[in-house]
Amino acid sequence: MREFDLGMEFQDEFYSNINKPDNLFNDCTEWLGKINESGYGVLDRGQFAHRISFLIHNGRIPDGFEIDHLCRNKKCVNPHHLEAVSQTLNRQRRIYQRNPDNK
Repeated sequence: MREFDLGMEFQDEFYSNINKPDNLFNDCTEWLGKINESGYGVLDRGQFAHRISFLIHNGRIPDGFEIDHLCRNKKCVNPHHLEAVSQTLNRQRRIYQRNPDNK
């Protein structure tokens, strides 16, 4: 399990860089801060915004797991759209998303 300090200053930075969707369960909560070259949101300290969202709302990311965007939107930080999965499952979902007929 990876841990790090999610103090108030850290959380303030996170919450000041997101949009507030009308429907929290269905709509993406998009990161409005920095975006890296791969399209993922990043905080000033270099952490991925979607991982921070998962940590804030779930407390931890199990060892060996990645955070998958169920909505396929790399800028989304909505905790209802994020799931901790194995690297293998994350890759399989990505491949299927690109080519759903390739079963």
